[in-house]
Order: sequence, then C-alpha cells, then structure tokens
Amino acid sequence: MPKLTDRLVQELKWFLVGGAAGIFYRIVQLFGKDEFLCFIFEYIESPNRRKHYSYKVI
Repeated sequence: MPKLTDRLVQELKWFLVGGAAGIFYRIVQLFGKDEFLCFIFEYIESPNRRKHYSYKVI
C-alpha cells in the first residue's frame, strides 16, 4: 500500500471535492443518475455534430 503523502492527500481531496468527482457528484444531485447517464450516452452516440463530442481517426 503506497504511503499517503501530504501532496497526495491534497490531490485526492481536490479530486473528490473540487475536481472531477465533485463535479459528477453535483451533476447527479441536480439531474439524477439516470438522466445524467442518458444525456452522456446520447451525447457520445452523436459524434461530430455541432457542439457534440468529436474525434479524429488517426
């Protein structure tokens, strides 16, 4: 098990509270898990549309 240094603890707190996990938590609170997942799947299934997910084939 890795040691939890002060720096790592601060990074984990940011991730859980102010970072990606915190953002997902707020979204689920506001919209509900099912609605949020439906939105994400619809967004990803419509690639290359204006203001939607886009990708480039390399």
